[in-house]
Amino acid sequence: MKNSFLSFLKLLTTFVVMSVIAMLVLTFSMYVLVILGVIVVIFSIAWVCNIKFVITEDGVPVGTYKRSTGFVAKTSQKETV
Repeated sequence: MKNSFLSFLKLLTTFVVMSVIAMLVLTFSMYVLVILGVIVVIFSIAWVCNIKFVITEDGVPVGTYKRSTGFVAKTSQKETV
C-alpha cells in the first residue's frame, strides 16, 4: 500500500514539474515572439523613412534622413550667395 502511494506521489510530482516547465517555455517563447515582432516593425518603419524621407526643392535635396540623429536639414543652394 505504501509503495503504490509513493509511486503515485512520484508520478504526480513529475507531472507537476513537467507542466511548470512547459508553461515557462511557452511564456518565454511568446515573449520572444513579441519582442521579435516589435523589432521587425521598428526596422521596417526606419527602412521606409530612410527611403522616402528626402525633401527636394527644385531638384536640390534640402534635407536627408539619418538613422542615428533623425532629420538633419541642409541649406539649399539659393541661400548660399
